[in-house]
Amino acid sequence: MREIYQRQQEIGLRKYGRALVAGCGGVGSWTALFLALSGTAEEIILVDEDIVEKSNLNRTPFKYEHVGRNKAHALREIIIERRPFLRVISYSSWLEDVKDQLEGVDLFLDCRDVVDIYSARSPILAGYDKENISLSVNFKNDRVFDSGIDRHGYTGAWLIPPVMCASLIILYITQNYISESKNVTLNVRELLDKILRGGRDDRN
Repeated sequence: MREIYQRQQEIGLRKYGRALVAGCGGVGSWTALFLALSGTAEEIILVDEDIVEKSNLNRTPFKYEHVGRNKAHALREIIIERRPFLRVISYSSWLEDVKDQLEGVDLFLDCRDVVDIYSARSPILAGYDKENISLSVNFKNDRVFDSGIDRHGYTGAWLIPPVMCASLIILYITQNYISESKNVTLNVRELLDKILRGGRDDRN
């Protein structure tokens, strides 16, 4: 296992103990898979109440054999296939029904389509002003990287490939400039929307 993550160790990427990914669709499925492949988390918890549909196969790592099955359970199989030594737990339910799992989680990635009370506790805010990306950490919103605009929003899979979005997420959570924060919570949809729309109010 040491050989697999040798490069990550050499460049000092941040690692987490327990990570929870809520929403295992286009962005969430790739984000969870990249978490596993990169060795970013020692344990991954997957939560999604939805099932895999054929329309999901154009932007996710799911296979035809997963159609009709729960997304979280199917994604767990995909991850275990690539990293059999990793502890992966999956729940076929709404996040609200397993909110006790948030206790003791070092990294919470909200990849759902909705913005709710869980997103409000996010200590990470990011923005894009068409030139520079900004990153704020903790509940005081202390700027740690450049400057930009903070807005809520939604990023559809038709705007940018989800696998690219997931790559951006992994980049953010593994960099040293957020290593001072003990716990990290990231509203993925909000972050990506800020980066792509550049603070515009329209969604076209």
